[in-house]
Amino acid sequence: MARACHVVINKIIKRIKWLEFNEKSNKYFLNINKSAYNKSYFKSFVSEGVETFNIKDKIDAAYDFFSDLYSDSPVIDPAVFLNLIHVNPIVSENCLDAP
Repeated sequence: MARACHVVINKIIKRIKWLEFNEKSNKYFLNINKSAYNKSYFKSFVSEGVETFNIKDKIDAAYDFFSDLYSDSPVIDPAVFLNLIHVNPIVSENCLDAP
């Protein structure tokens, strides 16, 4: 219901802008605007393996995600992370000993 209202409001706003500039809107440009709106709309969120479609659940999932993302505590200890990385040396040790 809310999404349908946004689509109608978006169409009205676009048509008003076209009327202000004495341009005639046509189906091609209305479809471009509708397509752009649909691409920018989150239809669902997946949080903890559960896909949510309800607006309240989507807001809660987004809030939880960004709260975890921007929290002060690191996800993994940097020392542990650096120990997990294995980098092959570019120059072998034998080359460093040669004159």
